[in-house]
Parts: sequence; structure tokens; C-alpha cells
Amino acid sequence: MMGRVEYLAGIVTFAVGAPLLFLLASALADGEVRRRDAPLRARLGAAGVVTAAGYGWGRVAEELERIYATALARSPVPAAELIPLRLPETPTPV
Repeated sequence: MMGRVEYLAGIVTFAVGAPLLFLLASALADGEVRRRDAPLRARLGAAGVVTAAGYGWGRVAEELERIYATALARSPVPAAELIPLRLPETPTPV
């Protein structure tokens, strides 16, 4: 005989599993459509190159600098009192 816990586990498994299975099947079908549609692949590829270009090191560094500046501005400790960043000394060639 099935206990209450097993019954609830079965319902949860069905409630979660069925939508996930549907999403997986939908994603696979969508991927198959994209694989067969050459013009769509070309458009998606071109859009991907444009999107990726927006994530160069310069943009990433600017965004990190903005995030750190915002965090420092909100910090209860003034930036002047924080431990300074000390870069290691460059070894001299022998």
C-alpha cells in the first residue's frame, strides 16, 4: 500500500516532470527547425556575432569598475581606509 509521502512524491514528480519533458521536447524540436532553416541560422549567427562584440574586455572592465565604484560608495568604510592593493614587484632580469 502506498503511503502518504509516496503519494505526494508521485504527484510532485508528475507535476514537475511533465512540464520539464514538454520543455525538453519543445527545445529539441526548435533546434531541429533551426538546423534545417539555413536563412534563420545565418540571421541567428550574425546576431550572435553582434551580441558577442558587445561583451569585449573593454566593456566588461568598465562594467566591473562601475560595480566596484558603486559598492565602495555604499560601503560604511571610506575607500581611503580600505587596504590598498599592492601589486607584486616585477622581478628584475638576471
